Amino acid sequence: VWVLLRDNEQHTPDEQGVWRLLQSDETLQETRKLARQFMTMVQNRRHDTWQSWLENCTNSSVKELSNFAKGLRRDEAAVKAALSEGRSKNS
Repeated sequence: VWVLLRDNEQHTPDEQGVWRLLQSDETLQETRKLARQFMTMVQNRRHDTWQSWLENCTNSSVKELSNFAKGLRRDEAAVKAALSEGRSKNS
């Protein structure tokens, strides 16, 4: 999983070999992109990117991502509150 989520520069030599193999898989590329966007959104409390990320994930051809987004949508108020929490303290 970390091979997909970490920056390429952080990969060990073994992970770099695995990464080269994974790059040819479009499904893994889409999964990586959306997972990294989610991590960034949560870590940086970027509530402004929530809607576009949710749309992209919901419309994903990766069933697990689509299901994940649908689950988050059911609890959207709580997710938005969590993404907004602490922003005024840190701003």
